[in-house]
Amino acid sequence: MGVAFYVKSPNLIEDIGIVEEDWESKNGSAIYEYVEQKYEQTAYNCWVAAAFYVITLILSSITCYLNSKQVY
Repeated sequence: MGVAFYVKSPNLIEDIGIVEEDWESKNGSAIYEYVEQKYEQTAYNCWVAAAFYVITLILSSITCYLNSKQVY
């Protein structure tokens, strides 16, 4: 998803968090720059979330490995 937001996929325009007031308050190239900024911020947020998922996967894998070595 982060890559799709980074390349500014038009299918994801509804997911970048622009409200109607933002469209009305900006004009011309300002709205274009604002939309680009929102796409980049959303892509960054996706990459951060993905990094947290990887960290959680690594920690849970280590925990499962350590727990499987214990004798009950």
